[in-house]
Amino acid sequence: MIWKIVLVKVYFTDLSDYKIRPVFIFKKYDEQDYMFLPLSSNINRNWIVINNSSLISWKLDKESIIVIPKIWIIHKTLIIQEFWELKQEIIDKISNKLCVEFWCLK
Repeated sequence: MIWKIVLVKVYFTDLSDYKIRPVFIFKKYDEQDYMFLPLSSNINRNWIVINNSSLISWKLDKESIIVIPKIWIIHKTLIIQEFWELKQEIIDKISNKLCVEFWCLK
């Protein structure tokens, strides 16, 4: 499940409802939770663009971006379905961008 795009229930901040959204899971936080980055089809932002050529399997309906550094944590019961696996070069871009955003030591 790590380093994959999955569908999850993302709750509104007031917890009144949720949407089913694709997200990119990049780390297991503990036994129950995963850290993820949201995807957006609003590609006007300067983030990492993903499209069907970025994927090993499945297809995206729309070209999207992975929004960094908007990191969230989600409980495993909110993961609906695992879908897309990214190519290693895209995973490397995401890792590098995360590191730049959070001042990793290299």
